[in-house]
Amino acid sequence: MFIGIDESNNGRTPLIVVAVASELEKDILECKDLEKYRKKNGNMRSLYNKMAKRDYRFLLIEADDPKEVKKVVPKIYQELLFSFQMKDEVKIFIDGDQKGIEEILRFPGVSITIRYGHNLDTKIPLVNIADGIANYIYHKYEELGIDGILKKENLKKHLIGVFYL
Repeated sequence: MFIGIDESNNGRTPLIVVAVASELEKDILECKDLEKYRKKNGNMRSLYNKMAKRDYRFLLIEADDPKEVKKVVPKIYQELLFSFQMKDEVKIFIDGDQKGIEEILRFPGVSITIRYGHNLDTKIPLVNIADGIANYIYHKYEELGIDGILKKENLKKHLIGVFYL
């Protein structure tokens, strides 16, 4: 099992953290300069197709101070990962600098390999998909608010929780 994780933060709230699971080897083959899924790039239809073929979950975190969010990110990742039925071996790919995350993400009976780094969302297709979904949900949140997100069945069924800090 492979899991790609990315967030829609960049110093703003709400923080939306997305984890996408896949069994497809092609989803973790390293590429160069993957284009991000954005409306302005005209590639959202491709993202919707990928979303339909992969299992994904997300958490939404609202905070008065965006700096507070960074303190709970490892626990957020843990919550997301617990929501999946993990196999014996899981490879996790996380966009961003997550030093020390290995100490927190431990699950009994599961061998976990973690790769993290800046710009993995432009190198690893599964993280690229997570980035696109996070961006999509962030813009839906701006447009509809949390009540609107909860009314959209295609999003609601993937929402693990909403946290207020």
